[in-house]
Amino acid sequence: MYDIAGSNYYNPTWGYWNGKKRNVLTDDTHQPTGILRYDLTLSPQTTLTAVAYGQTGHRNVTRGNFINGLNPSPDFNRRLPSSLLDSTQAAVWTQMLAADESLRQTDWVAIYASNQNSFTEIADAEGVAGNTVSGKKSIYIIADERSENKEYGTNIFLNHTFNPRVTLNAGGQYQWYKGANYKVVDDLLGGDYWVDWDFFGNFDNQTNPLARNSDIRNPNNIVYEGEKFGWDYDENIRKANGWAQFQFSLPALQFFVGGEAGRSELWRTGHMQNGRFPDNSLGDSEKVSFSTYGIKGGATWKINGRNYLYANGYYGNRAPLFRNVFMAPRTRDQVVPNLQLSTVQSVEGGYLLRAPNYKARITGYLTEFKKETESVFVSAWSVGRIIDELDLGSLELGDDVSFLEQPVFFGSAVLQGVDRRHAGIEAAIEAKPVPSWVFTAAASIGKYIYTSRPNLLLSLDNGGTQVINGGLVYQKNFYVARTPQTAASLGIKYESRRFWFASLSLNFADNFYYDFDRARRTSRFVSGLTPASPIWNTIVDQQKAPSAYTLDFFGGKSWLIKRKYYINLNVGVNNILNNQDIVISGRESYRNAFRNDVSDPRFYTSELLYGYGLNYFASLTLRI
Repeated sequence: MYDIAGSNYYNPTWGYWNGKKRNVLTDDTHQPTGILRYDLTLSPQTTLTAVAYGQTGHRNVTRGNFINGLNPSPDFNRRLPSSLLDSTQAAVWTQMLAADESLRQTDWVAIYASNQNSFTEIADAEGVAGNTVSGKKSIYIIADERSENKEYGTNIFLNHTFNPRVTLNAGGQYQWYKGANYKVVDDLLGGDYWVDWDFFGNFDNQTNPLARNSDIRNPNNIVYEGEKFGWDYDENIRKANGWAQFQFSLPALQFFVGGEAGRSELWRTGHMQNGRFPDNSLGDSEKVSFSTYGIKGGATWKINGRNYLYANGYYGNRAPLFRNVFMAPRTRDQVVPNLQLSTVQSVEGGYLLRAPNYKARITGYLTEFKKETESVFVSAWSVGRIIDELDLGSLELGDDVSFLEQPVFFGSAVLQGVDRRHAGIEAAIEAKPVPSWVFTAAASIGKYIYTSRPNLLLSLDNGGTQVINGGLVYQKNFYVARTPQTAASLGIKYESRRFWFASLSLNFADNFYYDFDRARRTSRFVSGLTPASPIWNTIVDQQKAPSAYTLDFFGGKSWLIKRKYYINLNVGVNNILNNQDIVISGRESYRNAFRNDVSDPRFYTSELLYGYGLNYFASLTLRI
């Protein structure tokens, strides 16, 4: 779609409504934080700092929802020219998309028309026998997915000097967190009401008449704008830990040893009794607890006043995150089987230069992550009759499309026993050969790979079986995604004595790999295919983004007014050369996981997101 639109700025989520652009996706975040700090000197050798904090706020994200209708997204894979079996039709559809912008955008007119023509009667509404609600039942709505959090905590820091050579730093933290997650109807889009039925519950409806209801305590629930539907649950997290570190200073050697211990407890509170999971969706789940620890140490050798050698090491374990503890927290409180702590072991060492006009550092590092748990959302389909077998344009928004496809899997993929290795070298230098001018250079060369074949568990949101074993994932030696593994930067900065500065930097990034579909890397997926054949390589190989570069400017000036007011102006211009081909996100489509014909290369695509071209910002601050 980027190619057809002729721009990497293509965004399918907006379209024209009443002559104005309207976006399906909006994001509203408001999370104010308050911090109270108290510093206490207990003695000339001992200080104590106590911090209490609180945060409450929300993040609301609107998305499109639909049931028993065509997916309205203009970039839905079944709408793309590549989904058409007839090459002539594909060429015609490509030309139509390129020529008409409205075909590439959200069709608000068709969405409203579909809802306004959808007169329906709902029998036994709200679970009341004989209660019939009639009117325009929305097929398409805008849903507001809300996350409201409350977090409170305290941190205590203690510093004690035994003598000039021995110092103790210690502390403790406690965190209380509650996150409310629910969904409300934001806009009925011309309809009169929405019925709180889950699309995937429809396919369990023959064996379980209540399966499609999000809350069986209120079946056939009629929902209006501003009312909850779909899911409603709380995340509960309690964490406490303490740590201590001793530092020893000798004339030519500094070293430290330290340790930490912690305890965390997590549970889910459901406020809906889901029709597919009535026994484990309502109320408090079991409380899952973890005890963690860590030890670290390091040393710095002063060769002389300017040259240093250093080495540090760490070993410890970590508790899994809330999203990796529960199989599918939106619908139920099922805990991941055989959940375990992950371990981290890390070592680094390097050289440091501190001279009047030059600073430099070079570091080598190696970190091993063991026994991690990962959870990702996936969906897959068994196709009876797909849209590319139909005449182009034979279906419209609002048509009943239940005959087109039946989902065989929808839910989460949980990987257990994930091991990773992060290794690399980082180097940086800063030089001030003449007054006012600063030159910098930095580079990072890493290799972040998976080092195990984890087991795949598939958590079903539909069907009778909730968890199935997907087998081993052959991801060993695959690259960790979402981060460039090679990066470099060159910079020059001028610092004026008149309190202004200007800098220019050239940045480069490479070896950025796309997130890959774990199900495609199981033995069953390539069963029957010839190893190393073109389709085998298409399925198995991991994709990589092209290298990227930017030229950025940053500058600022400050003023002192009446010797007590400071005004600061900062200006930045990023990507001055307007490079529009920078991929900032890439992932393989999980909808390809269970196709009947695995040998069709069209099913193995990646969804990319491009960064902005030239962009800028300016900020003005007043400090009293």
